[in-house]
Amino acid sequence: MMKPHVNKLVSTCVYHLCLLRQLQHYIDVSVMQKLVLAFVLSRLEYCNSILISLLWSAIAPLQRVQNAAAQPGDGPSTT
Repeated sequence: MMKPHVNKLVSTCVYHLCLLRQLQHYIDVSVMQKLVLAFVLSRLEYCNSILISLLWSAIAPLQRVQNAAAQPGDGPSTT
């Protein structure tokens, strides 16, 4: 029952992460962190208490998104 919700959530978060990665050379690291928090991590945290009873196989994609969001960016370009 929750699998379609998890799939949609993962898809949306990956989409936003891809867009934000394209901006990483143009914005400051602190701004990037705030954008990732606003567009990705806030979605993962919203109603996460209902996901606690799911099997690991259902939660694993969410963990991968969280890990991808935690990867440090290269920071702003110096050129």
